[in-house]
Amino acid sequence: MVQKFARRGTVADSDAGMRRADEDLAAETVATARVAGRAWWMSAQWLLAALEAQRRVDIDQYEEQLRVELKEFTEALYRVPTVLQDRRRGREAVEFLGSPTSMMVEATFKIMAAAHRVGTADQADAAELAALRRFGGDVHGSISALLMDCAASVPRMRSAVPAYLRDRIQGRPDGENAHGAPQ
Repeated sequence: MVQKFARRGTVADSDAGMRRADEDLAAETVATARVAGRAWWMSAQWLLAALEAQRRVDIDQYEEQLRVELKEFTEALYRVPTVLQDRRRGREAVEFLGSPTSMMVEATFKIMAAAHRVGTADQADAAELAALRRFGGDVHGSISALLMDCAASVPRMRSAVPAYLRDRIQGRPDGENAHGAPQ
């Protein structure tokens, strides 16, 4: 009988260890994707600011840097649903694989096309650059919201997501609790 209880304890400890390892992997994966997305957007903002200020830019160097950041983001992003699916044990997987990556690729190509046009012209088109800044900001915002949703689904990361953001992510208006009642 003592041996039976000891085995149960060992199995429970093993399960708890596996859950912690799953949470660690999920947290690391989401954090990596968030950092890579942020790095991409910072680089894009730097290039757009340089173009707006009509500073000389090494477009080839920037393009290479952006490709590396895009690759890192894509690799991390494609690991997120797998990690969350494994954690959820059969619940519906997060369905977003292509969307953020394709949005980021589209924004990247638009920014690079503008950089090449500005590189051959005497003056940058301020309206085009402003539109690209808005588009890139929208892409980054969408990706950030998606990754915050992923972070909120990882138990150990929940405390890192402010309550008001967690409520918005879960579709609740400000000032309502999980049951729809005012707080």
